[in-house]
Amino acid sequence: EALVSFNEWQTRRNRRPFRIGIGIHYGMVTVGNIGSERKMDYTVIGDQVNVTSRLEGLTKKYQESLLISESVMKKLERRFPCRLIDRVVPKGKSAALALGVFIPRQELSEGEAKAWALHEEAVRLYYGRQFGEAATIFSQVQQLLPEDRVAASFLERARTRAAGRAAAPPSPG
Repeated sequence: EALVSFNEWQTRRNRRPFRIGIGIHYGMVTVGNIGSERKMDYTVIGDQVNVTSRLEGLTKKYQESLLISESVMKKLERRFPCRLIDRVVPKGKSAALALGVFIPRQELSEGEAKAWALHEEAVRLYYGRQFGEAATIFSQVQQLLPEDRVAASFLERARTRAAGRAAAPPSPG
């Protein structure tokens, strides 16, 4: 939110807005001095660091300035609304370790709250492989939030998968 205010200030002064992507993840890491006597670096290493870096990189794809992982969402969900926007597989991991990627907000408008609740139901249907039903609800999200890229992406994916399922020949008995 501070970045939005800062960018409004920048714009009023005919300056370019500052764009930044932040990924936040929670987990165990190794931290400390690593290296040799000649060259020593204080750093953080581990899978959790790689996940955080992946989240930061996804801010460009989803055009969101802040993305959080499921481990962070679980710590925030009671205090801040969080919306699942995708499940991704970090490099070098199996699909069984898909990472939930969320957008947090400090608060939602009435329309956003309704759309986010519908989105949650549609995502549940989508990952339950009920693609036609999910597409119907993602369409409702799009009506409430016409500029919503996340709902548009899920809607397209759900329609594609629903059409593929309908076109598939019946499985043998």
